[in-house]
Amino acid sequence: MMIIKQFQTITKNDVEIAGGKGASLGEMIKAGIPVPAGFVLLSTAFEIFLEQTDLNVEIETILGNVNINKIHTIEEASEKIRTLITNRYIPDSISAIILDEFKKLGHPFVAVRSSATSEDSATAAWAGQLETYLNTTEKTLLENVKRCWASLFTPRAIFYRFEQKLDKEKISVAVVIQKMINSEKSGIAFTAHPITQDENQILIEAGFGLGEAIVAGTITPDSYVISKKLLKIIDINVNNQSKALYKKEGGDIEWKQLGEKGTTQVLTKKEILTLTKLLIKIEQHYGFPVDVEWAIENNNFYITQARPITSLTSKKPLETEPSWEKIISRNIPPFGWSAGAYYEFNGLHIGPVFWKRNREVIVKNNTRQHHVFFDANEFYVTNIKEVFKKKFKEFNQVLDQEIKFIDNAVLAEPAKTKKELLGLNNDHKKSFGVMLMCLDLVNELKELLENQVDVSQEDIECIFTPIKPTIIERENRGIQLATQEYKKDTSTLKETTKLLESKFCFIHQDYMGKPWSAGDYIKIIKSSNNGFVQVGGKKVLSKKYASDAKDIINTIKKIIFLYEEGRNAMVRLVWAILQSKQIHKLNKDMLLHMTTDEFEAFLKNNKKSNEKEILNRKKYFALFFNNEDFHIFSKKKEVQKLIESECLPLDGERNGNVSLLKGTVANRGKAKGKVRLVFNQKDALSIEPGEVLVSPMTAVEFLTGIRNASAIVTDEGGIICHAAIVARELNKPCVVGTSNATQILKNGDYVEVDANKGIIKIKK
Repeated sequence: MMIIKQFQTITKNDVEIAGGKGASLGEMIKAGIPVPAGFVLLSTAFEIFLEQTDLNVEIETILGNVNINKIHTIEEASEKIRTLITNRYIPDSISAIILDEFKKLGHPFVAVRSSATSEDSATAAWAGQLETYLNTTEKTLLENVKRCWASLFTPRAIFYRFEQKLDKEKISVAVVIQKMINSEKSGIAFTAHPITQDENQILIEAGFGLGEAIVAGTITPDSYVISKKLLKIIDINVNNQSKALYKKEGGDIEWKQLGEKGTTQVLTKKEILTLTKLLIKIEQHYGFPVDVEWAIENNNFYITQARPITSLTSKKPLETEPSWEKIISRNIPPFGWSAGAYYEFNGLHIGPVFWKRNREVIVKNNTRQHHVFFDANEFYVTNIKEVFKKKFKEFNQVLDQEIKFIDNAVLAEPAKTKKELLGLNNDHKKSFGVMLMCLDLVNELKELLENQVDVSQEDIECIFTPIKPTIIERENRGIQLATQEYKKDTSTLKETTKLLESKFCFIHQDYMGKPWSAGDYIKIIKSSNNGFVQVGGKKVLSKKYASDAKDIINTIKKIIFLYEEGRNAMVRLVWAILQSKQIHKLNKDMLLHMTTDEFEAFLKNNKKSNEKEILNRKKYFALFFNNEDFHIFSKKKEVQKLIESECLPLDGERNGNVSLLKGTVANRGKAKGKVRLVFNQKDALSIEPGEVLVSPMTAVEFLTGIRNASAIVTDEGGIICHAAIVARELNKPCVVGTSNATQILKNGDYVEVDANKGIIKIKK
């Protein structure tokens, strides 16, 4: 009869012989979860032991005298049965196999864990009922195996058996024997919050040293709450851990005083998110929320146990109030947002890329900027790494198709007929959906890249230089050409512009604005004290990157190119539509504030429907997405009602105590100067040399102002946003992603931008 099975040969169907713990470890290894190596001494070994030592009948008789209402009967039964088991010898036919398998592990210390055959079902959990013995050596292995068998009959285990009405069922026990992880950090985690019952929240508890201290309750661990859908840490609670359990050289464990270390946060943000993704993978494999034990050794995570969470009720968690998080504060017209809101292509979520949300609000409340909120409770993120690995070729094909489309669109002549225009609009919608949001993918791809190769900050900046000319290079090329032609032909600006337009098309990144002409660039030259900037050659990537890393780098570059060129192509396409003589021209403000559905209806009917309502959106509007429902409100009272009903946090008021802002370093350096808030091109043109440009996010038309500015600060963005790329090419100190700089800072404030640390100090 088989009495031993390796983890990798065990599945969920082996619970009756491997126990719940053993079956779970086997399942996780098959799913690619990092589990310490080991094997299971099957329950059949325990049954053979009982049979050959004649303990079956004795144990059954002792349990028959238990009265659950009389505690002393449980304690007496436990003491008798456990003494009987530990005083018997394990038959040689079993002990020889155990010791042989132990030697094959090739590790001096193992953990020996009990694994009941009715353990860890969805309705019953033996967690904490049976025994575990850490740092077991060859010398103590057989003794600890017997102790695990005996732990099936501890007082609490016997009480649990009767309480759960399992006293009539056959219950046996297997023993898990696995390599001992010498934990630097360890803890437990729940993929559904055990207190709030919120299945969107993951709770992680973490401590220094071995996990037994947490399980035993002898220390108070850190706790972290993470939004599963948002993949964002929403609460961190750091506790003072004065001491921790560690393994001694000889295998015993001892308490060590931690001193100042015990006051620090146990897991870093990166570690929390790494563990979170691992937990999600485990839950997805099982198909239900799980309780997980984890440990870190040599900076690697290991999972030592996963079981169903049995404390969840069948009730739905309490309805939570919307947790609106402001993610964008810039001018986003209804047309632009509704065009890119929900787009899928060949099973890839590319617009927004690899994420979706159920609730979203966009508000313009008669201010210079719009406010875009997502409900953090209803925000989902697809595991982009897994999708990227599975669909790498397909994803690259999609990008290549879109690049070809853009190249053709930019060079295309304006369409001439309604039929062509309608077809053009469909293509435009497709491409806009892909490209408007594609930068959301880049940070995840960057993380994937960093996990594969050692990439320095300098290399990252080089990697994020697009394949085709970057924004500034493209603008400089246009300015240089415009300057050369202007010097050659000193006739009227109108004639010079006409000449240049026959050779080049320059695009203004204003979504629905007219493409810029060379004449527009000449105006910039005239208004700029700095003229134009020559951009040097690109750094050549070193040969250390593996081929797969190079593929990822090239994909990232394509995406950045698509983002920039895609918006330009979209502008040109829409402009071509508007310039067609067979279609009544739209007022630009009306087009900006249409939805894509209204735009399509206009193309089909050539009629301005709801013109008054659409134009009213210039001052007030709110777009509200709730699951698949889309609503747009165009009256002040409607907008205000939505704001009040959803408790949306609009512009914050400056607190007199605020003296420091923090963000992400996009380009290093330091600068001081007066603040100039920039929301549009007009604001950008007013920047005086030495002022600090503060904006929700920069755009191409801010170029002149950026050149004059001593530093750049934005509410939004990461290291590959427009502001970051421009700052690196012009070598300007730049801090992005402050979230609220435009709300806190005022024109004329004197600030010090330390882009080495990512902070902005308000001096006065």
